[in-house]
Amino acid sequence: MKTKRERSKEEKQRHQKVHSRFGYLSTLVWLTSGTSLSISLLSSILFSNWGIGIAGLGTTGLSFAALKSSRERATQTAITLLLQSNKDWEHRLATSEQERSSQIERLSRDRDFLQTAQTELLQKLTEVQAQASDRQEQIRTLQAEASQMTGQLSRLQVQVTELAARDSANQTELGQRREQVKTLSQRLARMQESLEQAQSRLSEKRYDLAVHLDAIEVQILDVWNPLYQGLIAICDRFDPNRPVSNLEYAGKPVELEESEKKCWTHYRRSLVTYDAGLRDRVNAMSEECESHDDAYSFFLTLLEELTLSYCKLWSGIKDLELGTTHEGEKQAIYAEFEQLRDDYVSEASQWVERSSQVEVGFNVIEDSFKQELASLQQRIVDAEALIEVLQAPRQFPGETSIDKAGNRLIDHFATHSVILDAVESVKVPGGFRLRFKVDRNPTTTKLTESEIDKICSEVGVWGVSQHSLSGADFELDARNFLLEVVLSTPGESQSRSAKSRKRSAPSSTAVKAETLGAELVAERFTELGCYSAAEFEEVVALKFVPRVRVVAGSTGGKSPLLELIACAIAQLQKGQLWLINPIPGSPKDWFHVPGVVPAGIDGIQESIKWLEEAHCEFQRRRNDLPGTAGKPFITVMVDEINAIARDYPELGLVMKDFYQLSDHTRMGFLTAGQGANVSGLSGGSQTHKKTGNATKLMAEDFENATQVFTATAAKVWINKHLKGHQMKAFEERLDALNQLCAELNEAEGKSAYPTDPNRKVVSPDAYRIALVASPREAEPFFIQLPAYSSYVGQLEGVEFPEGAEVTAPRENQMSLGLLDGRTPPDTQCVHCGHDRFRRKGEYADGRLRYVCSNCGRVPAQLDATARRG
Repeated sequence: MKTKRERSKEEKQRHQKVHSRFGYLSTLVWLTSGTSLSISLLSSILFSNWGIGIAGLGTTGLSFAALKSSRERATQTAITLLLQSNKDWEHRLATSEQERSSQIERLSRDRDFLQTAQTELLQKLTEVQAQASDRQEQIRTLQAEASQMTGQLSRLQVQVTELAARDSANQTELGQRREQVKTLSQRLARMQESLEQAQSRLSEKRYDLAVHLDAIEVQILDVWNPLYQGLIAICDRFDPNRPVSNLEYAGKPVELEESEKKCWTHYRRSLVTYDAGLRDRVNAMSEECESHDDAYSFFLTLLEELTLSYCKLWSGIKDLELGTTHEGEKQAIYAEFEQLRDDYVSEASQWVERSSQVEVGFNVIEDSFKQELASLQQRIVDAEALIEVLQAPRQFPGETSIDKAGNRLIDHFATHSVILDAVESVKVPGGFRLRFKVDRNPTTTKLTESEIDKICSEVGVWGVSQHSLSGADFELDARNFLLEVVLSTPGESQSRSAKSRKRSAPSSTAVKAETLGAELVAERFTELGCYSAAEFEEVVALKFVPRVRVVAGSTGGKSPLLELIACAIAQLQKGQLWLINPIPGSPKDWFHVPGVVPAGIDGIQESIKWLEEAHCEFQRRRNDLPGTAGKPFITVMVDEINAIARDYPELGLVMKDFYQLSDHTRMGFLTAGQGANVSGLSGGSQTHKKTGNATKLMAEDFENATQVFTATAAKVWINKHLKGHQMKAFEERLDALNQLCAELNEAEGKSAYPTDPNRKVVSPDAYRIALVASPREAEPFFIQLPAYSSYVGQLEGVEFPEGAEVTAPRENQMSLGLLDGRTPPDTQCVHCGHDRFRRKGEYADGRLRYVCSNCGRVPAQLDATARRG
């Protein structure tokens, strides 16, 4: 073991060796510090700045001190590590003598490794010295480059100035970009909110669609279940498993044959199969419908198919039922005949066997047999006739108009397989109450309110009552199988009759005669498939659209007819009425509503200005959707559209916009012309030339409007648009209606066409008809026109543009009742100073009542003048 002195001596030797090995670090410190000091002194001399030299000297000192301390720490660290390694070796030698030899060998190898490392360090030291010489060469190069850096410094200062300017610009741009980022962030937030709202609306729509589909399923099954149950109930009456005890003839039960049983069994199975298929289709409805429109289309399609299928099923079961009952009755009769014949044959055989002398008696028996056979055959014929009579509805026996109206209802309902048996007609306030027995209908399905609505919507029921009938007017007593309806007496509430009674105060007999005459006239028009004049406003409301085109000849009465339709639409829609008459004040000006084109100016150009204003209002409303819903309705009425078209190239575009989109803007557009087509209507000016048919007024655009043709123009339209049997049928109805109008006009001394060539005046209340083709109806229809002056003083809630005035000549206004001959021509309105007035009704004491044509207010001075007159 080594002593403590030997150990301390070895440690000192190791310290010395380590210090000697880290000597190159001291050399590196001195070289680096000297190089830094030389560069700083050279820079201070070149730039005449001793501060750089002092800074370099300080840097050299600091680097020397830092590197020296680093060297000492490295040395101490190495010594510490060596000491620790020595202690480990000693510990291992102390603990394991057996491994000493191996440790010596390991130390030898370590020594060789250290020697190799020492050699490598010496080589690195040589390389460091070579690098130091290279550094000195680099210093000289840097001194050469220092002179170049002086020139670069000035250029750098210029660049610094430019960079400062660019920095300020970048700051401004950065601020703008921040504002843009902020704006985009806000937009993103709004878009996210809109997206959330859209998703919420989508979920709501999906929920609404589900509710809609459930409602459709309930409606379909509510319609089908009673129909299906009714058919099943009929099938159960003819159940093959039991005898049909309720079918008898002459006290004898009728049994079903095998063929009849098979027919009834097969029909019932097909009925059950159809019911299962219908329910499967209804259950799969949600898979086929993705929107409300799809659901509604599915509902209509299925309802139509259900209706057709039910009609076929009902026809089939009626054939089976009639075949079964009638054939059964015939079989019972034939069975009775066969039994009788067998009895006679048996008896005759016995007579022949007994004696040949009974030939005479046998002839008597044979004659009796033939008579009985003929009687039986006649009974069969009588039974078939009796069946037909019993199956036919029982009608009212009288010949009064109410009995005829009731029989018309019975016949019309019979065409829909609904049997109404007349019971009684009772006079009630305002009309008559008709009562029918309906116990012979297999089910009450056809007597529901919705089914009666469909039946009453057809032409055959129009004109039966003063008001149009619907399912709500029919009251069904299901317990007693009675159906009641109240018919209003036609003609009792006619405005024309009311005016006549107010003016002349006729006797009650005269009123009844007038009512009866109006009723008979309306019935004659209705019998020819033409709506009566009493139904004019109702027909306009239900079957017209607020886009109307009146077509007539030069003296066909198109202007008053246009005004009549416009007043009906304005009365229904309220709001404003714009009359654009390009020829105001002419002898043919019979307009009683104020017009916007004054007399005495170029009416065509003024009409064009008002059409442009109407189109601008149309565009404003179209661009303000859905805000347009709260604006008042505007009815635009344009007369002589052909004359305006020659000077207004944009008219085609204007009319096309109104025909296609006026429903969305709450505006109506009514025109009157002499031809079936409006000549001169192109696609607009040269600015719209390249748009093609998008701005041209095409033939299909007229199909979006209700087209009204007077009696003379109707024949041309029928020959052009209808073919075959349909054209022939409409021509026959047109001829019959024209003949009826001519007959009535001749009987009452009225003229529907001018008779004086100098003054073209017609009777405003003459009988006239017109043909109407409307997009709301699948087929055209005829309508009787009321008096042209029906709406004089009757418009309520309708306004006119500021400055509009009645432009008809004074004598025409007097004929229309707008002015009275006793009105002083120089009288002015005390409210607005206007000098034209129109008559509007009467006071309670019989005095005439006048209002200003401009402001519509009552001029008190004029009333006093009228009172004196």
